[in-house]
Amino acid sequence: RISGVYSFLGSHKFRVSYQTGFRMPTTQNQYIDLLTPSARLIGGLPFFRDRYNFDSNPVYDTETFFAFAATGDPSVLDGNEGNSTELNLEQNNTIEVGYRSLIGERLLVDTYYYNSVFNNFSGAFNLFQSSTEGDPSGLVNPVVYQTTVSLDQDVKSQGMALGLSYALNGGYRLSGNYAWNELTNEDDLPEGFQSQFNTPEHKYNLTLSNRKLTDRFGFNLTWRWQDEFLWESTFAVGEVPAFGTFDAQVSYSLPDIKSRLKVGGSNLLNNRYEQAIGNPTVGALYYVSITFDELLN
Repeated sequence: RISGVYSFLGSHKFRVSYQTGFRMPTTQNQYIDLLTPSARLIGGLPFFRDRYNFDSNPVYDTETFFAFAATGDPSVLDGNEGNSTELNLEQNNTIEVGYRSLIGERLLVDTYYYNSVFNNFSGAFNLFQSSTEGDPSGLVNPVVYQTTVSLDQDVKSQGMALGLSYALNGGYRLSGNYAWNELTNEDDLPEGFQSQFNTPEHKYNLTLSNRKLTDRFGFNLTWRWQDEFLWESTFAVGEVPAFGTFDAQVSYSLPDIKSRLKVGGSNLLNNRYEQAIGNPTVGALYYVSITFDELLN
């Protein structure tokens, strides 16, 4: 990674960085062999193509399989055997630019934008095999495999975030942040390929706080929201609905024992939500705590 920061007009700071990283296929990506209700999950190593006779009984990708299912014409299968790309080391190259400044002694601004390119991007791919070896009619009730492949085309993503914090009179502070992330060329990826990006495109937080509303009382109110997004995994695929939560906290200083009493709740309104397909729903959490935090205050 290489980065640089340029400061100008006092508090204005502009930064830029370039970084590269690598991802090895996991042990599961390489070696899993598990029959599930929806498909047989197999590793991306050539060993599994041999084990399930991909040479003598070819497999077909999603696009070819559905074309055959729609027409029943075996000619659409000719030369369209499924993706056989070998697993490779995934490489990521990212350029990021950012800006940070304190404006007018009250407004703190911090923002960035990034653009990433992945080579040999690893993801899941469904393959369909005739249940009767050598007979395309067996694709009516196919054997379905899901395996990990490394794409031979670039996968691109981009995103940005903006954080603002404004100091109001009387010790109040209003702050918020917004984040946006997307796969730039998702529509160009092969049909049936699961990128497992698993990231909401939009999300934001808004906070109003005052640590010293009085000599002893303080409070913090936060609204959090995130967009719906597609969740993809070997376990399940589906839409995770958008949700918003409200957090609140009241604090009371106990100077005699150099401590602070806090009473609050996360997801105070008990708006139950899930963060991934197959996860349990998350409800409210209410708490009371005493924190020894006055030593440096």
